[in-house]
Amino acid sequence: MAMKGIDVSYFQGNIDWTKVKKAGIEFAIPRIGYGKGTVDSKFNSYISGATSAGVVIPGAYYFSYALTVEDAKREGEFAARACTEAGLPKTTIIFFDLEYDSVRYAKECGVTIDQDLCIAMTAAFCKAVENAGFKSGVYANVDYYNNYYKKGNGIPEGSTFWLAYWNGSPIIP
Repeated sequence: MAMKGIDVSYFQGNIDWTKVKKAGIEFAIPRIGYGKGTVDSKFNSYISGATSAGVVIPGAYYFSYALTVEDAKREGEFAARACTEAGLPKTTIIFFDLEYDSVRYAKECGVTIDQDLCIAMTAAFCKAVENAGFKSGVYANVDYYNNYYKKGNGIPEGSTFWLAYWNGSPIIP
């Protein structure tokens, strides 16, 4: 059975969660934060607003600007701490979100993120999240998935995979 959900970050501004619920949205996945330890300014208010309106929070995502495996590990630890402090249960899936903007940033810093580094950073993030007692997940759009995750072989076993596809009907890779 299909469920309707949204992902949100401070870019969406103030949200009327009652209207969201009335529109048929059943769950939300808020952005925890990004980079080297920045919490999204709306993260905590989105959790409380969504929960109060009856919108479930099954997961949250962290936008990565990791340059190394160690950076990704620290991001995973930070994301898990932020979720714990926000009162999210250990059943929450914490998604690793490494995208083309992350690759662009790394290049500007003199680091090339290829498939192998992407997969190693993904594994480090997911392991850190799991070591903190949460479930791990990986987010990617179709193009990024095809170019960086070797048709799924780079997704850590046991992690939930969230594939973004914005045009047309959903697809399963």
